[in-house]
Amino acid sequence: MREELNAMLPHELKDFMQSNGIAGFRGAQLFTHFHKHQNQSIDSVKGFSASLVEELRQLEAPIGQAEILERIQSPSGDTIKYGIRLTDGQMVEAISMIYKSHNTLCLSTQVGCRMGCAFCASTKNGLARNITAGEIVSQFYAAERDLGTPIQNIVLMGIGEPFDNYDEVMRALELLHDPQGRGMSYRNMTISTCGIVPGILRLAKENKPMNLAISLHATSDEERKKIMPIANTYSIREIVQACDTYFEETGRRVTYEYTVIPGVNNKSSDVDHLKQIFSGRNAHINLIAYHPIKEYEKSHPNEEQLHAFQKALEKKGLTATVRRSMGLGEDGACGQLRAKMNRKGEEA
Repeated sequence: MREELNAMLPHELKDFMQSNGIAGFRGAQLFTHFHKHQNQSIDSVKGFSASLVEELRQLEAPIGQAEILERIQSPSGDTIKYGIRLTDGQMVEAISMIYKSHNTLCLSTQVGCRMGCAFCASTKNGLARNITAGEIVSQFYAAERDLGTPIQNIVLMGIGEPFDNYDEVMRALELLHDPQGRGMSYRNMTISTCGIVPGILRLAKENKPMNLAISLHATSDEERKKIMPIANTYSIREIVQACDTYFEETGRRVTYEYTVIPGVNNKSSDVDHLKQIFSGRNAHINLIAYHPIKEYEKSHPNEEQLHAFQKALEKKGLTATVRRSMGLGEDGACGQLRAKMNRKGEEA
């Protein structure tokens, strides 16, 4: 039995209630309270008497919390970055991306990260802890309440490596998918990984048609090892083969995220290597502009550099797009806002 009340599925909440001498149907009411009405406490549960609420309080079952403390909106208004405080006071980030046809939310899955990618601010202080399933869904509900309009898509590309927190991540997505709650389609969910092969293969067997994105960022194992320590464990070939299995099992095309770092990974040889890797594969390459951080002093690519690289890939017959800039300046890089909020807390 899971501990967090808002991380239990309807049948688990029913069992929890019954095991504590409470009518089982109260579990369905509580699930609706958390996941359809997006509440983060057991106050004001529809149909619950004050005595029943107090009885639940006495059980001291935790509820995963996520509270928006800081909100930074891009000048265009189509991107909002949130600084979020979790149950124990730890800070993470989430980003709402507003499009004409839909809204997408980027969520964090860990407090910090132990993957050690050179260009990422999220990993510079290592991993503090995993984010619980209840806290992950609470991030989503907090952002949706802030927007005041439904969020159609989720991407797990925020702070942390989702496959390093596999069980909590999958539980959170199952909660958001449940028809008694938010009812989001698995096809509207994307999991991004730096290339943990066992996680890719495990997801392929889940029979849940989610989207898979791979943080590639280099075209050879030698170059990838310089910026992504995970490359010392899994080669590009192993990762791509695992993704082939994922495509075969789910029919979902895999996206390869590629942060363009001028002079590092946008050379003509990189174009040739990407052609070799993806020739004959149903793959999509998503180009991302590098946001400089002080620990990795490389330059930010301009629009001309990004689109020149995209055109070169397309000439090789590859499918490549450029991700829209978030327009958040120095706070755009993943982990930057969390680092700033943590510094504020230390100074207070």
